[in-house]
Amino acid sequence: MKGHELIPSAKRIIHSLRDMGYDFEQAVADVVDNSVKANATEIHIDVQFDGDDSWVRIADNGTGMREDQIKEALRYGSQRKYTDDDLGKFGLGLKTASLSQCRRLSVASRHDPKHRDVHAYAWDLQHIGKTDRWEVLQLRKGSMVQMLVEPLDKSTGTVVLWENLDRMLGYKKPYGEAARKRLLQDCRRLERHLGMVFHRFLSGQVKGRAFSITLNGNAVEAWDPFCPTEAKTIA
Repeated sequence: MKGHELIPSAKRIIHSLRDMGYDFEQAVADVVDNSVKANATEIHIDVQFDGDDSWVRIADNGTGMREDQIKEALRYGSQRKYTDDDLGKFGLGLKTASLSQCRRLSVASRHDPKHRDVHAYAWDLQHIGKTDRWEVLQLRKGSMVQMLVEPLDKSTGTVVLWENLDRMLGYKKPYGEAARKRLLQDCRRLERHLGMVFHRFLSGQVKGRAFSITLNGNAVEAWDPFCPTEAKTIA
C-alpha cells in the first residue's frame, strides 16, 4: 500500500495554534523555562512600548545554541528530552507561546564563548501568509536588528524577540496612553507571575541553580504561594 504525504497548510495551522490559550505572563514563563534548561544565571526581560514598533525581548546568558539547534528549536514538534519539571512537553512551547502574542518571532543565539558569531532565524506570519510554506527566515548579520544581538556581545546565550505585538496591544492603532497603560499592567502581572512560578530558583532553594530575572531593569522578587513562613500554614 502506497503512502501519500499530506503537508498541513502552514498558514491555517499556525494561525490556529495562536489560540491555544496562552496569556502574556504564561507565554513569557514558557520561554524563561527554556533559559532555565540552558543553565542561564541571568535572564533579562525588556518590554518596550512604541506603538506598532513595540517589542518584547527575553535574553539569557545560558549555553546558547548552534545554528542547527536554533532551527530545531523553531520546528513545530521539535525533538528534545523533557523532564517532569519542564513547563512544556510537546516541542511546541517556544513557538506557540511566542506567536500567541506576536506576529514575528526571532531567535538569536551565541554558542561559542571564544567567538562572537551569532546565528538567528525568525518565524514571520506575514511571510507565511504569502507563501503558505513552513519556512523560517534566516537573518543574516546585516539584517539582525541591534536589540536582537546586543545582549550576546559579552557572553553566550539566547535572545527571543517578539515584534508586531497584535495580541498584546489589542488596538488597531496601538498608540496613546491607553495602549501604554495596558502594556504596563501586563508587566505588573508578569512580574508577579514569574516571581511565583520560579520562586524556588529565585530564592536559592534549588542547590546550584539560583538565577536572577530582571524585568525592564528591575529585579523580580520570589514569592512562595504556599506561604511557608505563615504561622497557620500546615506543612
